[in-house]
Amino acid sequence: CLNGPDQPEPLGPEQLVDGLRQASLLVAGASALFAKWSRDFQKHTNELPLFDPEVSIAAGGDPNIAYYMSHWRLAPDEALVIETPVPDPCPYWNFQLNNYWMESLDYRYHRIHINKHTAHYEPDGSVRVIVAHDDPGHPNWLETAGHDQGTMCWRWIHTNERPVPATRVVKLNALREELNR
Repeated sequence: CLNGPDQPEPLGPEQLVDGLRQASLLVAGASALFAKWSRDFQKHTNELPLFDPEVSIAAGGDPNIAYYMSHWRLAPDEALVIETPVPDPCPYWNFQLNNYWMESLDYRYHRIHINKHTAHYEPDGSVRVIVAHDDPGHPNWLETAGHDQGTMCWRWIHTNERPVPATRVVKLNALREELNR
């Protein structure tokens, strides 16, 4: 703050209590909201429908982002294949895997997200992303990081075109055969 006091006033007990109360409301409110959304997303497991823009904006979402959020669940021998054309222009897009609480999976040790700059594109400019427990041999494979279910989010950012990503669950062995053709 450019116009504030040189030194802040000492933190008093009332300020501390009020700050802790507000922080606890945020923690309780966010966890309850994300748990509700996670339960709701299970109605369309392994699909990526458009998340209601009004709900997104009311929760602090950016109106320039189209969010496609859902729940995913995979057996050890299954893969989720996500295929979509990429809008042009589209300055940025990304997809990530999350846990039940909508926290990203562990990106430090696992590849759990992909974006416009890290993706391998198909010859027609579209993109295919594969979510699986084990590597199917595709450059856009995302790891489940030991989870068998969670939430997921695709984002198109600053674009007028907003294709809905197509999804399908396949057996991992059948997918490997498909990819080797």
